[in-house]
Amino acid sequence: MSTSTSVGTAGSNIVVTLEDQDKINRFARLQGKLLDLTDDTNVIKNELQNVEDVIQEIELKMMEDDDEDSKIQLMIGEMFTNFTYEEAQKWIEDKQVGLKQDLESNVDKIETIKSEMNSLKAALYSKFGKNNIHLDVDDV
Repeated sequence: MSTSTSVGTAGSNIVVTLEDQDKINRFARLQGKLLDLTDDTNVIKNELQNVEDVIQEIELKMMEDDDEDSKIQLMIGEMFTNFTYEEAQKWIEDKQVGLKQDLESNVDKIETIKSEMNSLKAALYSKFGKNNIHLDVDDV
């Protein structure tokens, strides 16, 4: 069953069907997900940069220190944990691998969402025209 609503602008009458409204709603939900994923991706990028800095610091400390039994403190959450240099390096490299996987996953999700949004945008603009529906954040 198709429900429709007429939206009138100067001299034109556009019929908005239930399917059109579903597309508009889907686009809005995707836009919210996109913003959340973009924020999450930026957090992951910052954390990845911090991890890369720590890796460099550990390598420098290892070169400076001749004692292989020396410990290094890493802050994990809200506490410091003692590691040997090798343990610290392994732990932080594992963290780096996990962050890179998370980043790649987010980038893939972002591309999928953008693709679907572009399809919805094309369908809605073709029916309503760019002057009658605003789907870009910049249009507001």
